[in-house]
Amino acid sequence: MIHGYRSTLSVGRLLKRTTDHARRRGFCNDVAEKGTHVVFLHFGLPRTEFYAKGYLRQAAAIYYQVPKNIERFIPTSLMLNGKIRNCIEKYGDSESIEDTLSRLTERIQGALNTVMPEYEFISCSNAFLFEEPSLEQHLADVGRGGCSRIVLMPFYPHYSCAQSGVLLNEAERVLQTFTVPATVDGKEVPNERIVPNSSESFRVSALHRWSSHPVVSEYWLNVLQPLRGDFGGVLFCAPSLRGYNSEEYRRLVWSTCERVMSGLSDSLPWRLAFFNAWDQWSLPIKDSVKMQAKRLSTQLPDDKFMAVVPISSFVPDFNTFTVLPNIIQTVAEKYSELQKVVDKGRIAARPLFICCTEATGLLGRDKEENRVAVQALVYDRLKFTAYCCILSSEKEKAVLVEPQPENAVLLQGMVEVIKNHLLGRRNAQLQNRCDWCINTQCEEMRNVLVDS
Repeated sequence: MIHGYRSTLSVGRLLKRTTDHARRRGFCNDVAEKGTHVVFLHFGLPRTEFYAKGYLRQAAAIYYQVPKNIERFIPTSLMLNGKIRNCIEKYGDSESIEDTLSRLTERIQGALNTVMPEYEFISCSNAFLFEEPSLEQHLADVGRGGCSRIVLMPFYPHYSCAQSGVLLNEAERVLQTFTVPATVDGKEVPNERIVPNSSESFRVSALHRWSSHPVVSEYWLNVLQPLRGDFGGVLFCAPSLRGYNSEEYRRLVWSTCERVMSGLSDSLPWRLAFFNAWDQWSLPIKDSVKMQAKRLSTQLPDDKFMAVVPISSFVPDFNTFTVLPNIIQTVAEKYSELQKVVDKGRIAARPLFICCTEATGLLGRDKEENRVAVQALVYDRLKFTAYCCILSSEKEKAVLVEPQPENAVLLQGMVEVIKNHLLGRRNAQLQNRCDWCINTQCEEMRNVLVDS
């Protein structure tokens, strides 16, 4: 018998079975008829101004918890500004996020069926809150499709009530519309769902907080390592989320940044900045990108660049298309040329000299000599200041590191996260209730999605 024949044959059968599954299923967004189904949740991105108005109206109603009967009175015309129009314009020249995520989920589906052959079949799909396929319709199709288990996974690694929490709340609301909890020994089991008047039942769980897994830090470390010699500092950026227990969100982002820099041996200066995302008001931020870039620029070597890393993004979106490039362009604008500043300094030297002589007098020296000396001193100081400004401007050259959804480390990491979840790993943080939370749906969501 040929050595290794049996193992080679087993691998061949495994790969053939995975290929047969992919051929039979077609696209990974098809509804599974059995086995486990992983649904990736995302808000979506509008492609036109018309859809952007509807997106912003619904997002505002969810964020401010506006009742459904008065949601239509939200003035969407005030929300559509130049920033959003610019985002939509640049988005039209690029691939849609639906296609990008579909390719990624298709690869994840194939890898999961390869590394977990003990499961009957694992399928993956995407559902969007404000786009198609809609979360409401898609989740209902999946639940009625005959699968035995559904895993809900928001495509946002750092958990926040304003992002992942909203998606999970909506998913729980949809589940309540077409399922009821199972009853075991006279006691309801909320995470075991039954479709009334049918033979369908499934178990539901949420993979809500996967930034604690090394996938996030290892992914960005893999992206940054080849560029290590080109930059002298790292500026991590993330959307600023206000309210809804945002401090916990900031801590999660900060810990991810620390793990990335630990992988780089902590050999570079770095800072964490927050910015107003494309769908947020342009409000002041204490740790803004512009402010943190100014601070980081003082630590950069003269011949090095600043790497701007969107730490919470894995696929290109409006923030990486438009928002961050526009902020970086503003930060990287040079000051006026040295000669122009110095020429203005010549004019400013005389009134400053008069103020100095009036305040201190010219004791013990000739008045004309003091005038020349003070003018020269002021001129040199202005020249030195202008020179420092130009050096600072040169140091603030920033380069945005684009997300790479085709990265192999991202694929392997997400497969590992899902595999660990299916094998029983859970994060108990979903049980925690946010301080000052007044949304009753959050409690219902935790009751359904936390495994008993």
